[in-house]
Amino acid sequence: MAQSLGKPIALGSRSVVHAWGPNAVAKVPIAGVPDGWIRFEAVYTDAVRSCGAPAPKMLGIEVLNGREISIYERVDGPSMWDSLVAEPARARTFGRELAGLQIELLSLTAPVIVPLQRTRLLCKIREAARSVDRRLASVAGLVPTGRSNRLALCHGDLHPKNVILGANGPIVVDWFDVSRGDACGDVARTSLLLNPGHYDDDSTKHLPGASRLVLDELHDAYFETIRNHFDFGSTELQIWRTIEATARLSEGVEPGPLLAEISGSYRLMPTRTYVASSSSSNVAGVAAKTSPSFSGQGSSTDAPASSAISAPAAQSQILMSRSK
Repeated sequence: MAQSLGKPIALGSRSVVHAWGPNAVAKVPIAGVPDGWIRFEAVYTDAVRSCGAPAPKMLGIEVLNGREISIYERVDGPSMWDSLVAEPARARTFGRELAGLQIELLSLTAPVIVPLQRTRLLCKIREAARSVDRRLASVAGLVPTGRSNRLALCHGDLHPKNVILGANGPIVVDWFDVSRGDACGDVARTSLLLNPGHYDDDSTKHLPGASRLVLDELHDAYFETIRNHFDFGSTELQIWRTIEATARLSEGVEPGPLLAEISGSYRLMPTRTYVASSSSSNVAGVAAKTSPSFSGQGSSTDAPASSAISAPAAQSQILMSRSK
């Protein structure tokens, strides 16, 4: 190993990025991250770059203190988030740019080496049910089967801190959660990260330094751009936000805001009643009497079977909203 670690450049939830000579960076896993993680992400990053995604060039794998680290080309420039914090008046501009970047990614054909979105989500939902509240297991029934021709390239964690504004255009980093799946699911994940619906200091700690007003402006511009491009129905988006909120609970984040999001969604979704319209206003309150309330106080051992979301009804609404 000719090079040695330079100063830290960025800190993530799974790794620390260091300088690695003048033209590269090294991604070093933090303690507790499984050994294989760094190599999987490197393989995925190389694969999506080959299919046209604006991802950094992967230069190789090295071993440091007995653990693998990944080496990437260095992309100089601020993250989109740092730029937003420095210029909050440009929140709407950055929101539109983020949406445009996601639309570009979702138009690409995902390489087959990338995992299926459904597989990833089911694993995360199982973990959320195990570690937060066992009733969350019912959300697995909402995840589409994946038997669709809409297997888009989904980044899985697209937000402004994962976009570097390089001299030659934006570069998207942190590809570990990439998948082949439904574009609406990826949009719901980004929407949830930008606007958790139930704000507190913990719900937006992944995006520090900006006010709630700035986050709202960012999200509104992002979402307007997305809705002008895709024909996602309101119910379809809400179902996917429920799925993504549940999956995110497996990531060790503060559960309160996400449980509030999920509980609110249960009250807006039909449980045993099929509603063809994709408008969430038409289904509001249908499930109010039978939906569980996730309080975050531990696993429930006596939740009745009728309290689970009816997956067939919800998936029927997705299909109906797409056929309009």
